Amino acid sequence: MFPEHPVCIHKAEIVLKRGVRLARWELQHKNVTIGRVLGQGAFGEVRKGTLLRRPGKSVPVAVKTLKSDTELSKAKIKEMMKEARLMRNLKHPNVVCIYGVALLEQPLYIVLEFVPGEYFAAVSLNIEIQKLAESCRGALDSYLKRNKATIDRDERLLMAMGAAWGMEYLHKSSVLHRDIAARNCLYDTDKIVGLIS
Repeated sequence: MFPEHPVCIHKAEIVLKRGVRLARWELQHKNVTIGRVLGQGAFGEVRKGTLLRRPGKSVPVAVKTLKSDTELSKAKIKEMMKEARLMRNLKHPNVVCIYGVALLEQPLYIVLEFVPGEYFAAVSLNIEIQKLAESCRGALDSYLKRNKATIDRDERLLMAMGAAWGMEYLHKSSVLHRDIAARNCLYDTDKIVGLIS
């Protein structure tokens, strides 16, 4: 397959004799199974899915997809890849992790950690890979609205501390969040706040 299609670079024909491996965070669409819609936004939707990590080992994920009519310029794809490269190494209990991106086919997939439970529809897709609003209790802002009267002072302090620990980790990792808000945080049944970076 590869020798049949030489590539010309600086007037020299280059023949690829074997494929180039994808980086660990560059995913193939065939390894991502898409399920029900968790939320929708102006640019696309978030769906529950499964990622096949290796044969026999799959994990539940949240998959962001762009609407088919959304135009992606090379510059936007390059920016998304740069951000994914940066985010792939972020591992902290107060930061939602990214497994990777699938760019080889359409639609583009951004594959994130999935926290099972309730969901709501006001999810936005953007270049900063933010605003996944899905968790056991919902996004933090939804949880606060639904349970305003029953949340005590200690729980609110734990929420603030969780967000602060996530921010501290991001800043130590030289990452600037740019949109800290309750709508960009998940809140799970263990009362852990996770930032969507």
